[in-house]
Amino acid sequence: TQLGYKRYHMVCHVCHGPAGKGSSFAPALIESLKVLSYEDFVTTVANGRAKLSASQTAVMPSFAEDPNVMKAIDWIYAYLKARSDGKLGEGRPFRVGEKRFFD
Repeated sequence: TQLGYKRYHMVCHVCHGPAGKGSSFAPALIESLKVLSYEDFVTTVANGRAKLSASQTAVMPSFAEDPNVMKAIDWIYAYLKARSDGKLGEGRPFRVGEKRFFD
């Protein structure tokens, strides 16, 4: 989740908001992953998605050719799924064995 957090905040948070909570540009991924399978997540990230309606046009670009995303897709998914399942709060996850000042 630590690596997924870093990669998510490097690429995805610009549209999907901090901690996967969504924004005016893109939906909350922590809500989407409650119903979206891993396979559908990877397909959507790789192929992109367009949602066209009378009131708005939303387009997620394809990241299939972006190694910063596709080589880290499992990490990104793990981070977002942990957030979606309520197993991980907001903020940077602890590294294994990491001690913080309040430990």
